[in-house]
Amino acid sequence: MTQRYLQVEPWWMAIQNALKPTFLMTMALSILGSVVIFGLLCMGGDGNDFSDILQYFVGVVLSLLCFLLGLTGLAHQLHQHMEGQIVPNSAEALRFAWGRMRALMMLPAWGIGLLFAVLLGELLLLSLANIPGLGLIWLSVLAVPLLLLNTVISIVLILALFNIAVRVALSSDDVNSIKMALWTLIRERLPTLLLYNLGGVLVTCIAAIVVLSPLWLGAQMTLSLIDYTAQQALLEIVDAIGFWGSIAHLLGLVMAGLLLAAVVSVPGIVITHMTLLAHLEFMGDAGAQEAGTSVEEDEAET
Repeated sequence: MTQRYLQVEPWWMAIQNALKPTFLMTMALSILGSVVIFGLLCMGGDGNDFSDILQYFVGVVLSLLCFLLGLTGLAHQLHQHMEGQIVPNSAEALRFAWGRMRALMMLPAWGIGLLFAVLLGELLLLSLANIPGLGLIWLSVLAVPLLLLNTVISIVLILALFNIAVRVALSSDDVNSIKMALWTLIRERLPTLLLYNLGGVLVTCIAAIVVLSPLWLGAQMTLSLIDYTAQQALLEIVDAIGFWGSIAHLLGLVMAGLLLAAVVSVPGIVITHMTLLAHLEFMGDAGAQEAGTSVEEDEAET
């Protein structure tokens, strides 16, 4: 397998594709939908009840599924572009992804169950911190391992979304065949696949540091001014109190989604592009191996 992740040309092509309006629109719509769903289901509540935690978990899952839907449409657009065919617009790409909804729902189902089990396990471990005296020692020892565990889970979750989206866009809608192909890639090509994916994630992190740092400072200043001049209005917007508060809450989510899309769209397209290249190359290698095996069998028969 050629080490394309060490070459400049595929990365330059990915950056060029990331600046095209058609791809940007699809990526922005997926991010916007995810932010709106997350905000509607996860904002509000004090988070002290298990029902609030369960609602938060459901909101995160639905938000990720919405993002996965958009990623699949984006991967379909990029694949059509690489094949030299007419690139579908965002509506057609999302319609294609919606047609693959069964695969998009069934493939991460086991992962969602595993995440829920991990959540329950962490809640159980953290509940021991309520023990008088020793609970404080337990919490101080447990905090860092949980931080590392949740960081690893977040990275795996991000990589899984991009790889599932690309594989669903390239394969048929047969869930079992897609699942077998993904497991084969994980077993045989995991190091190379991580290099493709983590390179894009590194670009995302750099962009986040460069762009989000001044945005964070600006947000802190803006929130301080709003808190001083219109604290009650801000609370009504955040908690969606009343009719106008609900409308303002939804509008605020849309604006936040557009802001996040402006920051994340380009790195997200780069990651999808490189992941697509990896899967296409893996499929080409598999086809070449099958062709070589058939030739050897023919020679052996003759």
